[in-house]
Amino acid sequence: MEKINSFLSGVFLPAVLLVLSVFLLIYLKGKPFRGFWKLLHRSGKGTAPDKKSSAYRALAMALAGTLGVGNITGVADALQKGGAGVLFWMWVSALGAMVVKYAEVLLAMRTRRSFRGEIAGGAMFYIQPKIVALLFSLLGVLCAFSVGSGLQATAAGQAWSALFSFSPLPLCLFLSLLTAFCIFRKTSLLFFLTARLVPLMSGVYILLCLSVILRNAAGLPGVLRSVFQSAFTPSCALRGGTVSAFTALRFGVIRGLLSNEAGCGTAPIAHARSDASDSSAQAALGVVEVAVDTLLLCSLTGFAVLLVPSDISSPFGAVSFALASVFGKAANGALFLALFFFAFATLLCWSFYLEAFVRFLSAKKAAIPISKALFCIVCGLAPLIPEEVLWQIADFSVGAMTLLNLVFLFRNRKILSKEYS
Repeated sequence: MEKINSFLSGVFLPAVLLVLSVFLLIYLKGKPFRGFWKLLHRSGKGTAPDKKSSAYRALAMALAGTLGVGNITGVADALQKGGAGVLFWMWVSALGAMVVKYAEVLLAMRTRRSFRGEIAGGAMFYIQPKIVALLFSLLGVLCAFSVGSGLQATAAGQAWSALFSFSPLPLCLFLSLLTAFCIFRKTSLLFFLTARLVPLMSGVYILLCLSVILRNAAGLPGVLRSVFQSAFTPSCALRGGTVSAFTALRFGVIRGLLSNEAGCGTAPIAHARSDASDSSAQAALGVVEVAVDTLLLCSLTGFAVLLVPSDISSPFGAVSFALASVFGKAANGALFLALFFFAFATLLCWSFYLEAFVRFLSAKKAAIPISKALFCIVCGLAPLIPEEVLWQIADFSVGAMTLLNLVFLFRNRKILSKEYS
């Protein structure tokens, strides 16, 4: 599995995704960038009178799945390994990710249908033959247990241990019980909670990072110069040593794509639950999703860490050190709370994705509650599971899902083009 993961996440998959994004941009005649603001203005229109926020709740749910650990410690880790140039290549990859995200949300909206009593959509509904769609859903289940549960709890637990020097197990068990209390209720509660958690926590984290950036604004020109120079020439990584421009490119593209999940086929599941009748307008919100995730939050973390550099090897410690330059000892607590609530929102979102995958795989009523129970168990016992095992499963499932989804995005391109005929 390790060799497969190295191949997929090394150069192959990012290259395929970027090539496909250029093809789709040409094939869709400049969409989503051409006429983007008009599409955004139309989003949310055409919904039922009592559900006018449906389109934006779907966006909040999708954001809950992407925002969090990757935007904070993931960015810091990438900068430590690849240098300041990582940030530039994250921006470049985000432009390609916007096109792919737009296309997959648009395709999900156009192929959604009534399925086992609910309106549903997502990659499994436009992937044919069905055996491949079932394989995609099975990979989605593995992804939910690793990316959506185990790794989220692990990150929150590590932050807890770094802050209080306590075992992460009690915190993970508490997070598991809190998640179980929410996900065994109606799906509408998940949309309600994420619609409130995501804007609140994003706003708080944005203010924290902006405070650091404004306090150290004099260093911004130098940081920007370093970002652009390091993207094309060998430079120093934050952990020391010299890294090549290719290393910066690799970490920037891969971490950017892992953060916004473009091409993975998960976010379209949330967007397809919107009541919006204008599929291209809903797809425009997919572009907003990438912009908020990568261009905004990842950039803010990157600037904060680069403006207040440290020799701390821990990504959590590097971000905390930057925040401490403004907030002092309170920085650790603020960062822990941000990670905890981002992880909680991600758990809620991935439990929703898990239900969609399991519903597609099995018609048995017991399948969904059993899968949710296992999801919570993995969350609670995450500190007992080797982190390397979780990452191996996560990398494999995300890579395989993305490859399958990209293939069928290309094969279904004519459905996408009908939007403009």
